[in-house]
Amino acid sequence: MRINSDQWSITSAVKTGHDHLYSDRNCQDAEKIAAGPSIAIGISCDGCGEGDHSEMGAISLANFGVSELVRFHHTGQYTPTMMVQSLFKSIVRYIDFQVMMTCRDMASVQIAHFIKHHWLATIMGMIIPNEEQKIVFWCGDGVYAFGDETVILDQDNTPTYIAYNCIDVPLGVGVTPEVTPSNFQYAVLPDDVTRVMIASDGFDHHTDKVEKPLHGEQWEKKGKVGLKKWMNTRHKVGYFADDCAIVTAEKRVIDA
Repeated sequence: MRINSDQWSITSAVKTGHDHLYSDRNCQDAEKIAAGPSIAIGISCDGCGEGDHSEMGAISLANFGVSELVRFHHTGQYTPTMMVQSLFKSIVRYIDFQVMMTCRDMASVQIAHFIKHHWLATIMGMIIPNEEQKIVFWCGDGVYAFGDETVILDQDNTPTYIAYNCIDVPLGVGVTPEVTPSNFQYAVLPDDVTRVMIASDGFDHHTDKVEKPLHGEQWEKKGKVGLKKWMNTRHKVGYFADDCAIVTAEKRVIDA
C-alpha cells in the first residue's frame, strides 16, 4: 500500500513471523495509513503474543486510530501534539465501548480475560504534516527511525498496553497498576527530516541465523508493494522471526 500527500509518500506492509508460521498462529500485527494534501498519517500495532485473538485488537486499533487522527486534522483545530494527546483518550473510550457491547452480562474477571485475549496491542504512530512539527508516538514497545537514526523501544517483553486502562480488576489477569499507561509518549522529529519509519518490535527480532540488523534497509522501496516485496525477501533468509508491521514516510522529490 502506498499513498501520497503533496510532499510525502507513505507506504506500509505486514509480514507474518517465522515463529507464528511454525506454530500455525495468525499474524497479530497490523498497520493503517492515510494521507491528504497536507499530511501523512500511519499507525502500526502489535497484538499481545499471549492473547488468543489479539490480532483483533491490533487491526481495530490501527484502523480506529488513523480514522481519529484524520478526523482531528480535518477540524483544523489540532496541532500534532494535541492530536496525540486526544487520541489516547479516544482509544480508551473506543475499547471501553466495544467491550461493553460484547461483554454486557459478564463478571469483571471474565471481562478482564476477554480484554487480555482480544484487545492488548502496542501502538506506534506517526503524524507527518507538510509544514508543522512531525511527531512519532507510541504506547508499548516497537521501533522508530528517522534519517540514519534508529530508536528501539524495549520494554523487556512486558509492554504497557493501552487496553490496561479498560480492565477493572487488573490483578485478576496479572496486571499491576504501574504498567498501566496514562498517555502516549512521543518524540518531535528534526525540521529537516526527510524519512521516517515506525514498526512493531518484530523489526528487530529475527532467527538465530541472522547476524546483521535491518536498520537502514527499509528506505526507498518503489511502487505500491515495494516494501512488502522487500519484507518477503528478508523473510526468506531468516529475518522477521516475530510478526512485523512497518510504515515508512519519505519526502517526495517533485520535478519542477
